Amino acid sequence: MQRVLVLVNKMSGTGNAKAVLSKLLEQLPMHGFELTVYPIIPSAHLTSEELIAAHKDRFDLVLCVGGDGTLNHLINGLCANKVHLPYAFIPTGSCNDFSRTLYNGKAPTVQQVVQAVIKGETLQYDVGQANGSYFNYVAAFGAFTNISFTTPQDLKNILGYGAYVLNALAQLPDGLATRLHARVEYDDGEVEDDFLFGGVCNSTSVAGVQSPILSNADLTDGKFELVLVHAPSNVFEFNNVITALHTANRDDPHLTFLQGSHFRFYFDQPVQWTLDGEDGGKHQEMVVDVHSQAVEIFFDTAACHAE
Repeated sequence: MQRVLVLVNKMSGTGNAKAVLSKLLEQLPMHGFELTVYPIIPSAHLTSEELIAAHKDRFDLVLCVGGDGTLNHLINGLCANKVHLPYAFIPTGSCNDFSRTLYNGKAPTVQQVVQAVIKGETLQYDVGQANGSYFNYVAAFGAFTNISFTTPQDLKNILGYGAYVLNALAQLPDGLATRLHARVEYDDGEVEDDFLFGGVCNSTSVAGVQSPILSNADLTDGKFELVLVHAPSNVFEFNNVITALHTANRDDPHLTFLQGSHFRFYFDQPVQWTLDGEDGGKHQEMVVDVHSQAVEIFFDTAACHAE
């Protein structure tokens, strides 16, 4: 009998976590899994970090139901507590960026995740650490990066990805005026300029959008991609940047794209960061390190390669 810690965020996405949980309770016990279910309720100290720390020796694996933010807290719970249990993740969020990267642009179904758990198929992949906090697929600063954690949850539940779009449009004038001076050190050198946006990424999808310039992201190579958008002087230059991102034109002068396993950012003032869409706090200096194949996820390879 394998013991499973099930963590459920019923508030994520469109609120279908209850239906997902019902399917898990129907299927997994028939295959020798014993489930212990906890809801994620931060106000009651029921968080992934606290639950994993309290029960890390009682279970053989963790199963998480929620969005990218919920997954971020799970990874922090595992890594900060040095817990090496494999985990399964059923995405119920509005964007599901990490799962779309894992499954070639599509979020996995409940059945696909269940099959991976039953068959014991796993993948070890890289995670990032930013000033002590861990993240799965993106640590970012600059224009529009606060949209995920400033968009009201009830609006996300009603509109899904459209809620992010509306919030981005509302921030458009201020967002395009963003100019953050930074010096960025990476594995083989450094770059300094005024930036509109910067992100350390390990994903082909950010904020629900598949980005061609990140299409070669590899979850297991020990490296993350650094994308820096140099602040454009006018709307015409900004349009060129958008075109370069859309066409994966890495030669555009307003775009710096490179890979590495260690990054250090120096700013003139504290700058707001987001980690996997969660509030990453304000930092005048940010150190980002990549931990190669640090965590293990149940992964249905057949579903990934299916047409």
